[in-house]
Amino acid sequence: VILDGMPPYAQWLKVLDISNPSSPQQIGEYFLGGGGPAYEFDVETKDNFTYLTNPNLNTFQIIDLNISTNPLLQSNPILRSQITISSAQSVSVSGSIAYVSSGSQGIKIVDISNPDSPVVTATFTTNAKSSSIEGNILSVVKWVSLGGGNFKNKIELVDVSNLYNPQKKAEIETIGSANSVAAINNKLYVADSAAELVIMDIFHDTPTFKKTADKSEVNSGD
Repeated sequence: VILDGMPPYAQWLKVLDISNPSSPQQIGEYFLGGGGPAYEFDVETKDNFTYLTNPNLNTFQIIDLNISTNPLLQSNPILRSQITISSAQSVSVSGSIAYVSSGSQGIKIVDISNPDSPVVTATFTTNAKSSSIEGNILSVVKWVSLGGGNFKNKIELVDVSNLYNPQKKAEIETIGSANSVAAINNKLYVADSAAELVIMDIFHDTPTFKKTADKSEVNSGD
């Protein structure tokens, strides 16, 4: 699934068949509307559904990809449901739960077990830009004010084992400003403005830095 379009043109969600990586084929598309550029949307696809934050409409949307079993036919995605979430910026999904980052409105925890009727079960108060989930730990990129109109992004670890009562576990400050995070295989990978890439172990009582890599190491694959 890709997003396509730049202002003032229309925005589209396009579904590609990548079974042949050298020759991907479009098999469906869904009109998202006009407004901001495609990079302002955020999507995560699980199974046959795409979960999308739409900043133009201040909504969280569940889109059924409606993939045809006939490879010769194109079948376009269908909007199954949407709920209003002000300032919805990004989404991460685990199982039947979506975590929607919505700026100063915090993290919205959404039960998506019924794609036709998603329900917000709780809100975790923070200034959330994006997040990544693994196990019961949600890693959140949050912005904090330094005064004088200056801001910095930090990482907040949230225990979501109780979906109705998420709890802050820790707050981490990297060398520079954390731009984005990805939690994979018990490690947290942080794209940092100063250190390029920070790798952390977040599944201990006290989060620990495993490695800080500069651009040359990232490019070389070390």
